[in-house]
Amino acid sequence: MKTQHGIRLALGAAMVAASGLFGQAWAVDELEDNYPMDTAQELLFDGTGTVTVNAFMGSGDADVFSFWAKAGDVITVDIDGGVKSGAGSIDTIMAVHYPSDPGNGIMPYARLRWIDDATAPDDGSLGAGDSYIGNLPIPADGVYYVSVTGYPNQVLDGGSFSGGPGNLTGSYTLIVSGVSARPAPTPDPVPDPAPTDPTPDPAPTDPIPTPTPGAKTIGIDIKPWVKVLARVNPKAKGDIPIALLGSADFNVETVDVDSLTFGHTGDEQSLRKCHRHLVDVNRDGRRDLICHFRSERTELELSDEEGTLKGMTTDLTPFEGTGNLKVVAHKRHGHRWHHHHHHGYGKDRHDDKKQKSRWHWSRR
Repeated sequence: MKTQHGIRLALGAAMVAASGLFGQAWAVDELEDNYPMDTAQELLFDGTGTVTVNAFMGSGDADVFSFWAKAGDVITVDIDGGVKSGAGSIDTIMAVHYPSDPGNGIMPYARLRWIDDATAPDDGSLGAGDSYIGNLPIPADGVYYVSVTGYPNQVLDGGSFSGGPGNLTGSYTLIVSGVSARPAPTPDPVPDPAPTDPTPDPAPTDPIPTPTPGAKTIGIDIKPWVKVLARVNPKAKGDIPIALLGSADFNVETVDVDSLTFGHTGDEQSLRKCHRHLVDVNRDGRRDLICHFRSERTELELSDEEGTLKGMTTDLTPFEGTGNLKVVAHKRHGHRWHHHHHHGYGKDRHDDKKQKSRWHWSRR
């Protein structure tokens, strides 16, 4: 969530691809908008289970990232470079949140652990104001969330935002490590063919996207690494990640990324960016291409059960693919000011800081 007149802040660091899945950790850019929780930016990890995110904290900002983790993973979540010797220094507050449906009576997006200051600066940090969570065990398989805010703001249990304009703005680096590779999803069983009806149904009245004449059919995965059916809010300002799946007769390295379109009919100009580093999403031994499309430009409708992607290769061969999804309605949130007394700083921190009383902004 950025509040600087709706301007999307351009991050200075470009995405750096690792030389192979087991090389240097991936470095990716933060993509706005990534708050509230259901618009969190999904993180992809290298072969060592590590990812580095180059991010920017604005006044009154909350940055949220999601990732799949396995029960028994022991993860580390580290902020570097927020505290600086000159201008642009920020003091971060960070939390790791449960999934949206954790079960066992746990509130959706409840904080599994949160922290204000590190106990001591680590490598890459000039001060303890760079938050650090280490040796955090993951209790169950699922999609977890990392929230980052500037002091005194926080993302609370349930995912609500509490705080005001916040302190100085500036860049920071988020490093998440210790995350296991997510297993490939199990394909849905193929249903038995329905009995033949001698009287055919009348043709549907709604227009149905038809394949482009001569287009090659490819496989796509909407929101890869999400086990459940991909949920898409076409009114949100977030991104929809889509994997173009390589196959024996389709090499994703030949894709002309500027030709890609995605949405209700497949002709919507919704492309935001594509990753330069290729990754094997479905573990079939072939490399796949990850691209992001702007939700609000897809023109998806509540009745849609699939989205269509179209594009061309560099030799002008057209291709297209469809993927299953669920379109959800946009939710609006009200706001109010309230006075909040803050005692202490986090489960893993015990210090003698004085009780702080300050104004917080909350979302309901």
